[in-house]
Amino acid sequence: MPREGNSGIRVRDQSLLSAVVVGRNQAEDTESAASDQWLVIVDDSGIPIDAIRPGASHRPLVIVAEGNLDVDEALTAPAFRDLEADDTGVVVVEDRQVLGVWTGAELERAVTTSAAARRLPRGRGMATNGRLPGVPGIPHITRTCAYVEHGATCGAVHSFPKKPRAMPACANNSKALAAHTFVW
Repeated sequence: MPREGNSGIRVRDQSLLSAVVVGRNQAEDTESAASDQWLVIVDDSGIPIDAIRPGASHRPLVIVAEGNLDVDEALTAPAFRDLEADDTGVVVVEDRQVLGVWTGAELERAVTTSAAARRLPRGRGMATNGRLPGVPGIPHITRTCAYVEHGATCGAVHSFPKKPRAMPACANNSKALAAHTFVW
């Protein structure tokens, strides 16, 4: 259980759920095997690019956050604006190692008890304290493009500071798919 008050508490100190970490090429073979744990999919560099909640029929909002960030500071990041704790997984990493996934009631409790998060308006605007965790530790949303053409799914990985109101063009360089807008 996370400590109350959160001030000075690091993201890594939260109640993290264990996760099975697999490479992008192994993900399709193991998606059904992770029925009781989160499945975190990483790229060739070990950076999380997606995650699947146990028993989920759809992919949740995935935020990647450094474990050494102060919880109050992390929660001021724009990535947390559209947070739905029951449908968000915060993949916590340190030194390119996945420590676990912060989600559910523990995440919701931190968001509601965090002084910084209480000052963060949902939807529009920025945090009023004017401080964000430093680069490169600013939490971000990682998604794979869900565009489908002739039975082929794009799957290009994009990172966003927050969910865009209008989706950008997808950066997929595949010649097999037509140019398209990123599909959330």
